[in-house]
Amino acid sequence: MASKKVSIYHEVKGDEGLLEELKFRGLVLIEVAAEFCGFAKPMEQVTRRLFMDAGDKPVRFSRIIAETSDILKPLHAHSRPYFILAVNGTLVDVFAGINPPKLYEAYNKAVPASLDDCPAQITDFDPATLDRHFISLSPPTVPPEWLEGEPVAQAE
Repeated sequence: MASKKVSIYHEVKGDEGLLEELKFRGLVLIEVAAEFCGFAKPMEQVTRRLFMDAGDKPVRFSRIIAETSDILKPLHAHSRPYFILAVNGTLVDVFAGINPPKLYEAYNKAVPASLDDCPAQITDFDPATLDRHFISLSPPTVPPEWLEGEPVAQAE
């Protein structure tokens, strides 16, 4: 009989869920994906390895679909996965794409050794810190041929 696969991820929905997740006491790694393409399969092996190596360290792995959150509006319709790392309610890093070495490096720098290294009270997460990271992202563009009006001339 095959064993049942257990998910290591906390599924997050909406702004309230995201803000609550970012207040985690310890390190939280949140993978953000667009609804149309889903989560990054190649990174599952990487996060599973980090989860197995974490032991008693205060670490949580979470996932959210960008379109369920207004805070993540700049990431709607982006095909690249985004990873958000926060420690004790403070943003540590945000990066895009499938990049295991960058994820390992950011994780290893940020992960607390134990719960004793974390403050007892975590302040509310400030979403404006994410905005500063997202401001450099260009919005998805619509191909000109999809726009209404004059048809685009085809090259001969």
